[in-house]
Amino acid sequence: MIIYRIKQSATFRDYAQCTITGNWRITREKQCCGEYLSELTPPTIAQWIPGSDTLGDFTWSGMIPLCQNRVKDFLKNNGFHCTFSPVRFEQYDGHAGRSVKNLPLVEHPYKGPLFYRVKAKDLLIPNTERTPRHLFRTCGRCGKNIYKAMTSDIHIDSCNWKGEGIFRFKENPRSQHMFVTEEAKHSFEQAEFSNITFIEAGRIV
Repeated sequence: MIIYRIKQSATFRDYAQCTITGNWRITREKQCCGEYLSELTPPTIAQWIPGSDTLGDFTWSGMIPLCQNRVKDFLKNNGFHCTFSPVRFEQYDGHAGRSVKNLPLVEHPYKGPLFYRVKAKDLLIPNTERTPRHLFRTCGRCGKNIYKAMTSDIHIDSCNWKGEGIFRFKENPRSQHMFVTEEAKHSFEQAEFSNITFIEAGRIV
């Protein structure tokens, strides 16, 4: 079975984009490597940035997806296990480096549909021996290798898949990348959500 990575559509510039500006906290630290796991605490604070004032069903801050309420309802009604953090929009302060001059921008104060930061709950275990891994860095103290998040050519043994439709990977708990099965992808496509696409990322075998 093919799995797919969820990402913003190729026409994402036609839609309003945002940047997340606050409420990060450290949730766990590894003393040796100095690694830390950070998490956004609710509410998620964001700013619309200049470029478009057309709202998509999804909007993105880098790889972090935010979705409208109808997407949230779809995910819940179809049994996809996700968390939803309400988003509060602040006025754009220019920190993203874009001038508001001659560029459309979502009006502030924001009075549009509710948005939520969405994150898959289920964590799958990939076969790391059969999945290409790319070294990010090596700890100078303990020698541990730290790898970049896996996004393609991912191999999942069928014994480690329990029917999850949308998921992330235990190997990269900090990663915001979300993945879906073929069946889940078909459900998304039938719903015709805007500003989302699916890139083949691997297989469950």
